[in-house]
Parts: sequence; C-alpha cells; structure tokens
Amino acid sequence: MKIMINRDDLIDALELPQSITEKKTISSNPNTTQILINFEKEKTTFTGTNMDVYIKSEIKIPCEEEQTVSVNAKNFYELIKEFPEDMITLQIDNDQITLNNETSKYTFVTSDTENFPEIPNIENSKKIEIKSENMLKLLDTVSYAASNEDIRPSLKGIFMELEENSLIGVATDSHRLSFIKMKFENINETNFPQQGLIIPKKATGEIKKICLKGDSIYFETSDTDIKISNENTELIVRQVMGKYPQYRDIIPNNYPISFSIDRKEFVHSTKRAAIFSQEHTRGIKMSVEEDKIFLTCRNEIGESLEELDIKLNGTPVSIGFNIDFLLETVSSFNSEKLQFELKDEMSAAIIRPEGEEDIFAIIMPMTINW
Repeated sequence: MKIMINRDDLIDALELPQSITEKKTISSNPNTTQILINFEKEKTTFTGTNMDVYIKSEIKIPCEEEQTVSVNAKNFYELIKEFPEDMITLQIDNDQITLNNETSKYTFVTSDTENFPEIPNIENSKKIEIKSENMLKLLDTVSYAASNEDIRPSLKGIFMELEENSLIGVATDSHRLSFIKMKFENINETNFPQQGLIIPKKATGEIKKICLKGDSIYFETSDTDIKISNENTELIVRQVMGKYPQYRDIIPNNYPISFSIDRKEFVHSTKRAAIFSQEHTRGIKMSVEEDKIFLTCRNEIGESLEELDIKLNGTPVSIGFNIDFLLETVSSFNSEKLQFELKDEMSAAIIRPEGEEDIFAIIMPMTINW
C-alpha cells in the first residue's frame, strides 16, 4: 500500500505519541519504544505508550486498505522532521515501511503489532467539556504542590471535583497545599465522578500539550482510567487510586495578620536572598513589621537581608519558611499583588493573589534558630 501525507501534519500527529515512548528498549516491554500506526479507510492513527500513559492522535486521510504496523518512535519522528519535501510518500509492506523521494530512500523494519500493549477501553464513561484555557490555569496553579514521594500515593496527583457549577483543583504534599475554584455555567455534575478523581502529576505535561491544540478538552472516566481528548488527540492515563485527604479540614480562616506585596519584587528579593540559604535546610526568615518586611538568609559564606515596603494589618510577626516551597508557591500565581495571611510563627500561612478568594496556597512554616 502507498499513501501520501503532508509532512507538517505528520509531525503534528506524531509529536505527542512519540514523546512518551521509551528511548531505550526495556526487555519486559520492548514495544514501549514503538509507535503503532493504524491505517484505516478514512484516517490514520498513531499510538505511543510507556505503560502508564497512552496517547493516540489521528490524521484524516483516506487509505486504500486497512493495515497496522509499528516502528521505532524516536527514529521515525526524527526522520520525518528532517525530511526535505512537504509531501511524504509512505510505502507499507508486511514487515517494513519505506519513505522516499527522488534522491533518498529510508526503510524501517516493523515490529509485531500483536504484542503492542493493549489500550485501556473506557467503558460506561462519563464525559464533561472543559475549556482548554481553564484546564491550563488549573494545572499551572496547583500542580507544583503535588507530592513526588511514594509514601502516600494519593498525594502524587491533582485532585479534581465538581461542586455547585464549579470545578475545584487541589494538590498537596503535606508541606503545602494549592487550591483553585473556577465557576462554570451549565456544567453537568452527573457526568463527573461523585468522589472526584486524581490525575497523576506525571501526566500534567501531556495534558497541557493537548490543551494547546484546541479550544476545549473532554474528560471521560472509568473506575480506573481517565481519557482526556480533543478533536484529533486522546490521552489515557490510570487514575491515582486511593481516597484523597479531607483537605477542607486543614484550610484555616479568620487570620488576624495580613499584608499585600508586589509579587515580582517579592520573587526577585527572595531569589537574591536564597543565595545565602543553608543547603540542607533552605530556610528563610520573614520579619513582618508595621510598614516593611525583612527577608533574611544566613549560611557559612555570609548573610542576606532584603527590605520591602508593605502595609500591615495586625501585629508584627516573624516566621520562617522553606525558601524553595515559598518560591514555587508565589511563582504559581499570575498577579501583580500577593496577599499574605498569618496567625503566628507556628501556624501555616495563606498566600493568594490579591482580591482572589478562590485561588490560594497554604504553606507550613519552619523553625529557624537565628
């Protein structure tokens, strides 16, 4: 069988499926280095997997006959990107696939497709539509706070639930918690798992890429898997199993101390101060006064002191934080001003974009003995 495909369309279709495939052969799953190409009458689909994530994309192009082959994903994709012509001729035989033009010819040996990992089937699925820009905002706001540790698997993902026409996203690693609530009109709560779902943190990069390829994405869920799709691409990933913590129980309220501060100034000052933080503790002390805060770090090479203007509501307080946690938190917001809410040096702090009630982060303090 011979078909003609536009090079740019082929690059676009291959980009996501090949990106998750393994670059080196794993003896237990040699097909995870492969891209599965399924030629159908009206379309051609491309599937890649690393056994945790499955991504399938398609090109609407008619084929003379139906046929399925698999080739090395990395090498096939790299060749397509460097191909000199806008149109590529593919010659598909039983055990090889050939690309050629007037001066060159490239032949890939294909693999046994019967051993390609089976793609999970989302049965009895529930489906909702989410605007891509909203999903990107949710992931950008909260995903940094999800845990990277295996001790509590349920924390290794982003928790999503629907509540009164609102989509809620939460992530926590027990040291900090991030939260966002976005209102929607005409969202069907019956089409979303009542207990919510947990998206694995490791899949957030691929979800963002799908969001960038269309105005909306669609969520479909089964008891174990999640399918996220748009018109031409779908991603299937296993849900993080387990019950998510009762995060609402740890959200503090009615804090007596607050102040607002310019976000960019705070980020740059904190990064400069961090040069003098201790390598093993990464502590920074924030001394809040009536009209200023002082950021202090100290290690064996010296000490830093940054001074920033504020207007304090409440009493002065001195509190310490892990500087990396603090920077990740404030960098997740896209606002001119930040609002800090504090109780005392031993209690968690709330940080939010100024004026936002439905976007915030909670960060635990640390003891600094100097």
